[in-house]
Amino acid sequence: MHSNILGVQAAVIAIIAYAFALRRAPRATLWWTLFVVATVVVYLTKARTALITVVFGTVAVYVVGRPIRDAADPAAAFDEVVREVEAAM
Repeated sequence: MHSNILGVQAAVIAIIAYAFALRRAPRATLWWTLFVVATVVVYLTKARTALITVVFGTVAVYVVGRPIRDAADPAAAFDEVVREVEAAM
């Protein structure tokens, strides 16, 4: 399989895994691991377009997936992220 095709397929998997990981699905650790592995595969294929797709795709998923109130009050959003990280530990 050509590296550009593999890069595109891994990019799609990375974006989907990122979307499920943000939703805190029952297997969030699995989705984060899959996201990291797929992103590493994209990086190792040296497919620049696929890597750019992963970057912009994750930004798009993050922006669409977050409530509007986070954009209106970044300090509250930061506090929420800190609470989520502390709860995960």
